[in-house]
Amino acid sequence: MTKYIALLRGINVGGNNKVEMSKLKKSFESLGYERVSTYINSGNIFFETKEKDRVKLVKEIEKVLKKDFKLELRVVIRDSKDINKICKKVSLGWKNDDEERTEVLFLWDEFDNKNTLKLILNNPDIDNLIYIPGAIV
Repeated sequence: MTKYIALLRGINVGGNNKVEMSKLKKSFESLGYERVSTYINSGNIFFETKEKDRVKLVKEIEKVLKKDFKLELRVVIRDSKDINKICKKVSLGWKNDDEERTEVLFLWDEFDNKNTLKLILNNPDIDNLIYIPGAIV
């Protein structure tokens, strides 16, 4: 079994595209996924499956979201190995507090390359962006 996280973009933001996490969990379970759990109202869902093809998983999930919730949402899938690789590349000196923020932007496959950095407006005096396969930190 592979452990995955599905990151659903655009749900429960500003009162739009409201999705109950308990119903979302049931939708994932209806796909045969196991050990399904949600993280607060974020649209982040942890699950396990034997399926290794992430493209297939994304299509299945996007299809069930459309069927069950009448929403056309984009989904990013990462497995536990992807997340661990990203975590290992983030500097231990980076933090989240009143003075500094560290954020991770997970990338859809079609944007998963170093050139995506050029698409992000930033202030080089205060922003430090790095590309890690699968994300920008």
